Amino acid sequence: MSFTFRDNYFESKEFFEFALHTLSFVQVSLYTLGAYIIIMKTPNEMRKMKIPMRLMLLTFASYDVWALLVLPIMVFPICSGNSIGVLPSIGMPIWIQGYIGLTLLFLFGPAVTMFFENRYNYLVHLDCDTHSRRFKRAVHYFIDYFIALNAFVPAFLSMPDQSVARQIALQKLPCLPLEKVNHPTFLMVGSEYLNFVCIGSFAIFSWAQTFFFFAKTVNFIFGIKSRSQRFTQLQREFFIAVCIQVALPFVVIMTPACYILLTIYTNHFDEAFSNVSEIMISSHGLFSTITMLLIHKSYRTETLKILGIKSFYKSNKVAVVGMSPIPLHVIGASIITTETPKEMGKMKIPMLLVHLTLSMSCTYRNNYFESDEFFKLALHCLSVVEVPLHTLGAYIIIMKTPNEMGKIKFPMLLMHLTFALNDVYVAIFAFPILLFPICSGYSIGVLSSIGMPIWIQAYIGLTLFFLFGPAVTMFFENRYNYLVRLDCDTYSRRFKRSVHYFINYFIALNVLVPSFLNIPDQSVARQIALKKLPCLPLKIVNHPKFFMVGNEHLNFVCLGLFTIIVWAQIFFFFVKTVYFIFGIKSRSQRTTQLQREFFRAVCIQVAFPFVVIMIPAYYILSTLYTNNFDMAYTNFSVIMITSHGLFATITMLFIHKPYRTETLKIMGINRFCKSNKVAVSMSCTYRNNYLESDELFEMASHTLSAIQVPLHVLGAYIIITKTPKEMGKVKFPMLLVHLTCATYDVWATILVVPIIVFPICSGYSIGVLSSIGVPIWFQAYVVLGPSITMFFENRFNYLVRDDSETRSRKIKRTVQHTFNFFITFVAVSPFISNMPDQTNSRRIALEILPCLPSRIVDNPKFFMLGNEYQIFIAVSLYLIFIWSQVFIYFIRTVNYTSRAKTVSKQTSHLQRQFFKAVCLQISLPFLVILAPAVYLTSTLYTKHFDIAISNMSVIMATSHGLFSTVTMLLIHKPYRAEIWRLLGKLKLVKNENLITVKISVQGTSN
Repeated sequence: MSFTFRDNYFESKEFFEFALHTLSFVQVSLYTLGAYIIIMKTPNEMRKMKIPMRLMLLTFASYDVWALLVLPIMVFPICSGNSIGVLPSIGMPIWIQGYIGLTLLFLFGPAVTMFFENRYNYLVHLDCDTHSRRFKRAVHYFIDYFIALNAFVPAFLSMPDQSVARQIALQKLPCLPLEKVNHPTFLMVGSEYLNFVCIGSFAIFSWAQTFFFFAKTVNFIFGIKSRSQRFTQLQREFFIAVCIQVALPFVVIMTPACYILLTIYTNHFDEAFSNVSEIMISSHGLFSTITMLLIHKSYRTETLKILGIKSFYKSNKVAVVGMSPIPLHVIGASIITTETPKEMGKMKIPMLLVHLTLSMSCTYRNNYFESDEFFKLALHCLSVVEVPLHTLGAYIIIMKTPNEMGKIKFPMLLMHLTFALNDVYVAIFAFPILLFPICSGYSIGVLSSIGMPIWIQAYIGLTLFFLFGPAVTMFFENRYNYLVRLDCDTYSRRFKRSVHYFINYFIALNVLVPSFLNIPDQSVARQIALKKLPCLPLKIVNHPKFFMVGNEHLNFVCLGLFTIIVWAQIFFFFVKTVYFIFGIKSRSQRTTQLQREFFRAVCIQVAFPFVVIMIPAYYILSTLYTNNFDMAYTNFSVIMITSHGLFATITMLFIHKPYRTETLKIMGINRFCKSNKVAVSMSCTYRNNYLESDELFEMASHTLSAIQVPLHVLGAYIIITKTPKEMGKVKFPMLLVHLTCATYDVWATILVVPIIVFPICSGYSIGVLSSIGVPIWFQAYVVLGPSITMFFENRFNYLVRDDSETRSRKIKRTVQHTFNFFITFVAVSPFISNMPDQTNSRRIALEILPCLPSRIVDNPKFFMLGNEYQIFIAVSLYLIFIWSQVFIYFIRTVNYTSRAKTVSKQTSHLQRQFFKAVCLQISLPFLVILAPAVYLTSTLYTKHFDIAISNMSVIMATSHGLFSTVTMLLIHKPYRAEIWRLLGKLKLVKNENLITVKISVQGTSN
């Protein structure tokens, strides 16, 4: 049994309780809305699905409410835990709580089964409304629910005595704190293997039924011929919507469920991952309800009406859910291929060709992104970065690989050279302009200019891409061979491995031979290309190096078979190695730990770059299925695939510590490679130079204030006295944003001047307030978010809302803004009120950051704000709360200003221009604080401390108000004109093109 317990915030009951309470706040209101919509707003055409839909919502809601009442802290893989919710406090036995929770989770099965059985019953069965059919269905439901209610009875009957269970828990997980094991509600449910069998058997039972009903219904509705086309189309669309409603939320719980089941198999315990997994499972009902409300048009319309979003439900379409024509084209092709009768056999191929030609979507815009020049420039820029990096990577592998990595050296070098050769070939020698889905293109690279036949260039390029497979396979096979196999160094084993490698490379080199043997005559290929892609310009089709590789379906088959062969081997070696290194018991703990860490690094090295090519590869493969052509997307896809080697090399150099150390040495960044600490430990850097001194920080703050204060005064004067009448409605929000930014700047550069110490969220003050004795905790309050929200809400109110001037609307706005400011003041109160005793905080600071000088720790104004993870969560939730409002107002206003038809063209144009100016006024200064904010946040994750970088980050953040005021004064023409007049530059005012002459702030024109 391997175990991990860090004793941090994510493993605490406070985090779990806070997360579930936050979820419940959203879920309860959403479930209420969902139940109301189903009961009151289900249309007649969906009435037969009303009960199953209501039952499934009730099942999901019951489980989530139970999780809120119990708050179960689970301990996997030993299938135990304790409860910290309401039910234990009223005396309910813990085994009853556990049985109810597991049973509610199992009830998901019958609810989903009924969902699909309902569609099967009313579509496929002719006797759906007969008495005998109803009786059979009732018996079927009773059996399903009876099994769900009793599936876990064997596990509860095998429960050990809980005093013994506590000893078993400590024996299997010695890292568990005693407060968990000795908790009065601690419960262990039987054996983990018995639980696994119960869960597995029930899952097979439920999914077998679901799959049966799904397959029978799909076979019926996609093969139906006896009903009208319109009716059939609606049935298909509704069934697709039902499948999406079940599938999308199911994906949410797949990852945590797989993790929990994996812990039973691998015997690995991690409290933080268990907590996060439970939270994700509890959010399943939330995603399910959201999907239900948005996937069905009738529910979506009613929901948007309730939310007041009118612009999205004005369509009078009959369809329950919109469906792309792409599936219909696929269905059409399959029907022509498989269902054409014998008497139409001679028309089968021409009809299929016409269908595929007509169903192909062709997009060509003739813009820069579709040009050869853009493609060539992009690949040249990539090659400039890639070639030196690949050279560095090869040098590091060959010269700097340590002895303990000697056995992985050759596979790593081979994989690196494979990626590098592919990148160099594509970005320098070939420059292939590809045309998907017809699997053709032409070359504009060096090889074409020296006369190499285009088919040879295509074969080399595609083969180099296929060589990725054997290289990655060898990478994982190497780990399998030296870790799992006992005969890894014997002659017979080496011979078998050589034969294995030879077969893999032989297949990779010859996998496209069938396609190249079926190459059509290129004059015919040009005609096929023009027929399938009529939007293609003649300059592409008539290019002298134009080339088409066989049939796209044959290419798809070759690629699919090769992918299956490669990934089957990778999966086998991966699973065997994981099973070995996570189940090993015969070696020392240190050796096992190092092997696990190195294998994780190997997996990350392969996985990260693989993610880079997933999207473009998926797009290219999808074009073979959808017959959709877009030149710009194809160019970007090829560029992204070509960058795969770049990301692979960067990942390799930084994921392995010896390579990272050598790389940083070569780059001259020695201070990162001097420490021998493990990556998870705290990194502490203090140079005791001028850049880290209080004097520099104070001088920089005072210099900033000398510029900012006069500029803020000027900005306030301009807004108050020079705002024209056309901008009158936005005057107060603009003044509020300006004063908020100015107040923060004065607070940071004059009154407080805070020296911040990240990542431990501490520091001290050297400003005016400290000198007059203001408590340090009081100096920490700042307000900025609500004013930005008010800024965008103002535009939304006066442009989009028709009732902007009514008394009720003004009351609602006042309540909202008051609530926003109240939340801002409350958001920081948890970690202000939970500040530790400051004498202990000094000791904690020195333990975590031993490089801190005594002048910082012993400063009389030194303070520490509670737990950094608590602060991170509070700040994150506050940002989500504020920016979600900003996003809503922004989207609604953009949607209105871009589609407004009730105002004149001139008014609409001016409204758009002014809104763009408002967005620029907010976003440009926001970019100034983005870099320091990202750095300060990252320190919580990397545990890296550097006082010089922290000081510079705080100074950059403090300059936000300066940039905000400058942007405001220059972006709006009335303000800009006043500035130029004050500066005596009237000519600039007279000659300047008019940007904002008159701005209508009302939703309708005068």
